[in-house]
Amino acid sequence: MQTVEINESLVITNVVSSRTRFVEALEQYDVPLEFNLENVDDCDTSGVQLLLAVCKFAVEENRKISFCNFSESIHRAFANTGIENLNDFLTPEQ
Repeated sequence: MQTVEINESLVITNVVSSRTRFVEALEQYDVPLEFNLENVDDCDTSGVQLLLAVCKFAVEENRKISFCNFSESIHRAFANTGIENLNDFLTPEQ
């Protein structure tokens, strides 16, 4: 498993560049990826949408990914949107 460090804010003002970071990692590595989110210092609903889109892409492409070490900012953003565990969205629909 390859760990990818996400060290930027996941907010509306930089969601495009953040998306690029995730896409580049998915294109660069053909192994299971673990996105480490402990250094994400700010996350808003745009960041939540981005993370959900990454999950959707991974499921559709049959890519194995996971997320770990959620920062406090991400926990708050999830709480505001009612999401308990982002990794739950990585399970293919039955």
